[in-house]
Amino acid sequence: MFERTKLIRTFESLTQDERNALFEQKSASVVSALKKLDLPGVDPLSALSALILSCVVSDGTIDDKEYELMLPFLKKLFGEDYDFDSIKKEVLVSDETSKELASSVKVLIDAFSMLSEELKTDAVTVCLCILSVDGKISKREKRFLSKLV
Repeated sequence: MFERTKLIRTFESLTQDERNALFEQKSASVVSALKKLDLPGVDPLSALSALILSCVVSDGTIDDKEYELMLPFLKKLFGEDYDFDSIKKEVLVSDETSKELASSVKVLIDAFSMLSEELKTDAVTVCLCILSVDGKISKREKRFLSKLV
């Protein structure tokens, strides 16, 4: 429990530039690792997109900071026309859908850990970057995080 609290505080205290750099680095690492594994039926960008959107959905809202962090990646994935309204439509889901997404992400993280512990660590780091983007990881976000690790 202490290590988790310490880890959360570390991510909450990152500057926006540090968080952006870490997010970009670890997102690229996850995609690269999945491409190298060349798993049948697994699109690396879609897997990372599901992970990212599930993290955003974990608290049921999307704010400007989450949007700014995710936008470069999502534009690479979905095209330059992807905007805040498009992301909000993706995020505004029911609690039931949110629970389903969290469950899917848990399966994804578990699969990552079977493939490589480093891949799992990188994926969880991506999640922590998103969850801490506003400088505070909420109780709902902490519950989501505890389901992943």
